[in-house]
Amino acid sequence: MRPHVLAARSVVFGTCNLVVLPVPEGWRLADGIAPPEVDTWRLRGDVSWATEGRGSYRLVGPERGGVVEASLRFRPVREGGAAGAAGAEPAPAGATAPGPMARVDLSGDVEVAGHTARWALGVVRRGFPRRLVPALALSYVCNHTGRHVELLLEGEADLRPWLDTLAAGLRCH
Repeated sequence: MRPHVLAARSVVFGTCNLVVLPVPEGWRLADGIAPPEVDTWRLRGDVSWATEGRGSYRLVGPERGGVVEASLRFRPVREGGAAGAAGAEPAPAGATAPGPMARVDLSGDVEVAGHTARWALGVVRRGFPRRLVPALALSYVCNHTGRHVELLLEGEADLRPWLDTLAAGLRCH
């Protein structure tokens, strides 16, 4: 597993990190359909982290047809909201329901970077005509950076192993 820092770069504002994404051996990371966008950010030490924004990437596997689309979305935690000033991690129910799933086959909680995350494995509707595409959604609140982190993986590759990969190596601060 190799960690990749996903970031938005700006000549004016500098570099703003999104997350550190673990990529399994044999897979490679490529740009997605649009460059990452950051609307708001927060400094943690000397590193800038996106608190509101989005990004898309493509993960290409070693086998033919092994392509996974990765979409990231960040939203700030409201003041006095689920992530209080005391820094206590909210219960998993406080996180948003993972992703725009058309059908959920499996779901649960997993520990990611010291946070309790909700995950769902199922399908999303994509394309025209609308077809069902396997998907893995992950959602959690990071109190250190004051944001909701949402990750959606879509593709025909087996996505169940990605849950273990994300739990072991995804970093948000």
